[in-house]
Amino acid sequence: IDGVKALPRADFEGMVRRLLEGAGVREIEPVRRTRENRRDEINFAGYITLLGALSIRIRILATRWKSGQLSSATIDSVRRDLAPGDRGIVISLDGFSREAASAAESDGEPPIILLTGEDLYKLSD
Repeated sequence: IDGVKALPRADFEGMVRRLLEGAGVREIEPVRRTRENRRDEINFAGYITLLGALSIRIRILATRWKSGQLSSATIDSVRRDLAPGDRGIVISLDGFSREAASAAESDGEPPIILLTGEDLYKLSD
């Protein structure tokens, strides 16, 4: 995971894109890139097709923090960006706070799938 944190931004974006493509996400487009003191985020949008007919738009946030787990505020922000029918995935190399995990499964809200750096490693096998 430390190696992924050290990747140049373009390489990190490319790695996430390849993993998403390998998982069946198509028409992947970067929506927004953010770089601040403590975080590096890339927002993607794409589509996944189920049962050969049902196409679902997904929004993906891939983030690298210099330290600390992702907060529930980030999960809430991703949810606000979802259009009706969209689904969300948040990738955090540093994991998620307990509050973020709880926010991802809020009753009455579309669930947000959370993936850690370890999950990414398993997907790449």
